Amino acid sequence: MKLGSRQMSLLVYDEGATPRRLLVSVHINTAQFFNNFSVDGISSSNEIFLEFPTDMLSSSLSSLRQTNTNVKCVEILLTEQNSSPCLTFKMEFVSEFAMTRWCVHDIPVTVVPCNEWSRYHEPVEKTYTVSLEINNLKKLRSVVESLKRISQHVNIIGSTESLLSLHAQSQSATVKVIFKNIYQIQVSGKREHRNNARLARH
Repeated sequence: MKLGSRQMSLLVYDEGATPRRLLVSVHINTAQFFNNFSVDGISSSNEIFLEFPTDMLSSSLSSLRQTNTNVKCVEILLTEQNSSPCLTFKMEFVSEFAMTRWCVHDIPVTVVPCNEWSRYHEPVEKTYTVSLEINNLKKLRSVVESLKRISQHVNIIGSTESLLSLHAQSQSATVKVIFKNIYQIQVSGKREHRNNARLARH
């Protein structure tokens, strides 16, 4: 994980491959996702590199995927537990009876020294003309979980007609799910324009 003042990046590598192969990269604009975000790095670019098992991150955030959970806020902190650095997730939940409870997960991390940052190569950003934005991620996750039972691979196709299709195929079945009228962000140079379409219900 790479933490910067304006962006948080998650890089997942195939450690069994030689040389290491980047499997997934996720980049989050901190101003869009966090009400408050503060990083105090040691480099001139104010960055921090952390290394940890991704399965521990997935396990820690599993409670957020429950459909009957009302999440009020999530705090992500770099803390020290028993003299070891940890990435701490503090999640506040509110029940239907307006009762509040906190769930805290500590993930042990390794703070990567500056002289090893070159091991983590981020992919070259590709140019694109259209970006599609989905608000109802729970519905999308439910569809993806269902498609995983059919095939290990899912084809995802977005179009300029505000359509997003997910396609999975096996020897016995072919399934295609289409999301209509989702948010479409037209990209022209560095300017973005958003239409008024919303994610359709299925």
